[in-house]
Amino acid sequence: MLSYQVTCPKLGLCYLQVIDLDPFWEPTTEEEYMHYGEKADSENLARRYMNEVRRRKGLKVDEKIVEFAEKQRTLSKNK
Repeated sequence: MLSYQVTCPKLGLCYLQVIDLDPFWEPTTEEEYMHYGEKADSENLARRYMNEVRRRKGLKVDEKIVEFAEKQRTLSKNK
């Protein structure tokens, strides 16, 4: 005897978590400027994950390539 029951698999992704951080956050109040600085150089976990996914998918990532321009070597001779 054959059974023609429909099976519905359930996928459970138990290792994923929602991060309640804004990846585009920048300091706005004076207290935030005092605590984080003008650039807020401390690492934002949400932005890091977002940039990793964008790199993996081949999308544009907004980040500085040249950090200290005066330390770059020039190829022309200074006369």
